[in-house]
Amino acid sequence: MTEFFKQPLEAKMAYSMVPGNLEGYGQHFVVSENQKLDWADMFYLMLRPSDSRDMRFWPSSPPSFRNSLDRYSSEAAKVVLCLLRFLAMDMGVEPESLLDILEASLKACE
Repeated sequence: MTEFFKQPLEAKMAYSMVPGNLEGYGQHFVVSENQKLDWADMFYLMLRPSDSRDMRFWPSSPPSFRNSLDRYSSEAAKVVLCLLRFLAMDMGVEPESLLDILEASLKACE
């Protein structure tokens, strides 16, 4: 991700947000022309479920970007499942029972 932000502005602008879409590169929280701005570049991507990804916003440069973010999101999904299991145990519920109840939501972590 750091390598993406080190690129020239023109390279990053190729992945700019489009109206009506949260994904992409930009300064998303600008709501009016008169707003006092604290400059902050951001890059928002849908990661999970993987079929929700809009690949036009996924840069091919730097070469490691897509693979690194894919690996990161897979590992983060594992952490979510682990935390849910611990939460279930703390509540005195069988972990698999809680995971069954949350099954539809957990599909988004796949």
